[in-house]
Amino acid sequence: QAWWLGDYDESLTIADSALVRADRLTPRHRAMLHAARARALARLGRVQETLAAVGVADEEFHRPDPATDSTHLRWYNAAEHAAETGHALADLAAHGHSADAAAARLGTAVADFGDGYARSRAFGQIRLATLAMSTGDPRRAAEIGGQATAAAAAIRSRRITDELRGLGRAATAHAGIPEVAELRHRIAAATAT
Repeated sequence: QAWWLGDYDESLTIADSALVRADRLTPRHRAMLHAARARALARLGRVQETLAAVGVADEEFHRPDPATDSTHLRWYNAAEHAAETGHALADLAAHGHSADAAAARLGTAVADFGDGYARSRAFGQIRLATLAMSTGDPRRAAEIGGQATAAAAAIRSRRITDELRGLGRAATAHAGIPEVAELRHRIAAATAT
């Protein structure tokens, strides 16, 4: 909640507090919390700490213990892990870090989210399109963004709408490209209601 409200320092504090007795948590819980730390650190511009947190999250995620993982955390699957860590790495692109790893993780998440995760898949598509738009591949961004806009039409979510508007803002720099101009038009229509 703190992260979504833009209080990244508080989000980091909460994640760190949750990890105080990490020995009592399952690997999946630790992976999720380290990914949450990475997202907060990335928004705070702490590049090396973000990369370290993503690394620890990956290590924990690949050390699952099905016998102890709670059923209530089964939603934190490979697609969700790729999305969470991909979002963190995408935020680092604004600080000059390579966007390649972020794009790969977000692409994996989009491909792996099943039909029951339409909202998560749309978030991933929008973020991947925004990343591509911001890092110099506007035609690819327009293609992914078009898919995301179409998918978002079936989803009622203020956060999806906000993310689409963010993609629209990122597309402004490339408005002279016909595909991008079309995407901006579609986003404006999708977010007008």
